[in-house]
Amino acid sequence: MAHLRLGLVPDLGALYLLPRVVGLQRARELTYSTREVDAQEALRLGLLMEVCESDALEARVRAIAQSMARAAPAAVALAKSMLNASLDGDRRSAFALEAASQAAAFAAEEPRAQIEAALARQRPAFAGFPRVREGGGA
Repeated sequence: MAHLRLGLVPDLGALYLLPRVVGLQRARELTYSTREVDAQEALRLGLLMEVCESDALEARVRAIAQSMARAAPAAVALAKSMLNASLDGDRRSAFALEAASQAAAFAAEEPRAQIEAALARQRPAFAGFPRVREGGGA
């Protein structure tokens, strides 16, 4: 948040997003102080998901991508919409959106495929997201 050192205001949504991640008091401190935070503090504050050594970064990113690629695309899209809207509405609106999204998800083919595959001890092949393979590429 070094913008203030240059006489500029933080941009790119920083002043909207930062208080939602670290709380208003901590966002104020980080913004007004313009101090730098190291990786461990950023992790503790919730600004980072995790920290890993640079030589392990590609393998970790690949593992995360593979984990995400196992999810049903339609359900991911619904969850993404709900998460994006979650901070702007109230609890009742969130629950109503959740119920509508769950009804839409149950109406799709993907849950049936997932349940059938799980019962057959197989992994379903959802259409929509390319599979991430070891060694690069989709």
